[in-house]
Amino acid sequence: MNDSAILVQRLQSQDAEIKRLTAQIDGYKGHAARVEKDNQALRGSCKALGEDLRKAKSASTAARRALAWFIDQHKPDLDQLPGWLARTLTAVIEHDKRPIERKEVA
Repeated sequence: MNDSAILVQRLQSQDAEIKRLTAQIDGYKGHAARVEKDNQALRGSCKALGEDLRKAKSASTAARRALAWFIDQHKPDLDQLPGWLARTLTAVIEHDKRPIERKEVA
């Protein structure tokens, strides 16, 4: 074979390799797009969970305040209450005694 035929053969094999690599890159781009879409869905899900957590925390705080008011107004005798209620009210009393801890943002 002469030199030009060898060069043509090499160019053809390199062209085939370029096409194969280009197809592989296109596959990676599709995968990257799917991963980004999944990430966006997860971000939305986390945001919704954060909102649910905020609502639950607010409801819990309101319930704790209501129990604290009940305890303050009625001064119940904890020994005469059912065990679960006495434990709940005791926990509210203990929580109410703790100083408020302020979390500093770094």
